[in-house]
Amino acid sequence: MDKRQVVVPFKATEEHKALILKILGSCANLVFLNEVGSNERERALTEAAALLSWNFPREMVPQDYPLRRKVSFVQHRSAGSASM
Repeated sequence: MDKRQVVVPFKATEEHKALILKILGSCANLVFLNEVGSNERERALTEAAALLSWNFPREMVPQDYPLRRKVSFVQHRSAGSASM
């Protein structure tokens, strides 16, 4: 089974990053956008199947929108994840 790419556009704390990796690391390719350069950011968004967002309007700029063609799921951090 191919792992789908999940992009994390917010700057996760070390604790949040560890939790995200623990929960999704074995079943998804995770990309934390604050850890990659602009070329890698573009590539990550182009390949993303899902976004795990905290504050979408702050994390995504208008130039990012056309890159998200493969995104079929957006999870907002504030919706349904009280444990983080």
